[in-house]
Amino acid sequence: MANTPRTISKSTPRARWAPSVSDVTFARATAAVLWILILLAAIGGISALLRPSSSGSDDGAAAATTDDQSQARLVAAGFAERYITTYLQAGSDGDSLAPYLGYTPELPGTAEATAVTAPVRTVDVAEAGEGYWAVTVAVGFPDGESFWRAAVDVDPETFAPVAVGLPSAVAAPPVAEREPLGITMGAPPAGDQVVETVDGFLAAYLCGQGDLSRFLRPGTTLTPVEPAACDEVEIVRWGAVSADEGHQTVVVDAQLGSGARARMATYSAAMTRRDGRWEIAELLPAPPRDSDED
Repeated sequence: MANTPRTISKSTPRARWAPSVSDVTFARATAAVLWILILLAAIGGISALLRPSSSGSDDGAAAATTDDQSQARLVAAGFAERYITTYLQAGSDGDSLAPYLGYTPELPGTAEATAVTAPVRTVDVAEAGEGYWAVTVAVGFPDGESFWRAAVDVDPETFAPVAVGLPSAVAAPPVAEREPLGITMGAPPAGDQVVETVDGFLAAYLCGQGDLSRFLRPGTTLTPVEPAACDEVEIVRWGAVSADEGHQTVVVDAQLGSGARARMATYSAAMTRRDGRWEIAELLPAPPRDSDED
């Protein structure tokens, strides 16, 4: 039997998957949304980096406000001193007060000018309102002072002052209760090494006698008083308090000079012990108070 060749028919190839138009549109829309979100996130991050923090801004604003108030207080005090000086010297001349008030006040026609022979000094500045200050000044020498108060309005933008009304005579402000020293004072002991160091230091610092650096701790620098404040110095009273064996704070009352030009002055120094000798570590700006020990 003859072999009849078989015809093998080719199978229809499978078609690859092809996205529909709706699928492509959806994919593109999704990608666009993702890119928009990424872009917005990036913009937000950059803005956060560039934007100052709220706490820093608040601190800066508070500091600026404090500085402005301090400047306004100084302006008001200086203005009041000039205003009250002019007021006392004006007598019946109201025109001389116009630059301070912005108008010419009516003054008693019989008033005579008061000679101001002593400095006019601010003794109190109280805030009477926003940008508004009540300044009290002392006129005259101690034990013969009079006190006057002026109302001063200070412009918050330009810090330009103007007087509100005429000055008023007032009583002296209350004297603050004395704050006791945190060190008991007494006669300096003879031969004490600390006293001798302070005595030599003051002679070099105030009188220009000897090398100042030999009394100072290494690294401490001070410039001697020039011209010299005296030609001799003597410690009259002294006191000391120790933080530990190698550190102590000393307060002395010293007489500078002699005769009619003699003066008493108080000095305070922090001292350290090095190589068996005491040295001045720092000339303190003020002696310690009793309350500083709390």
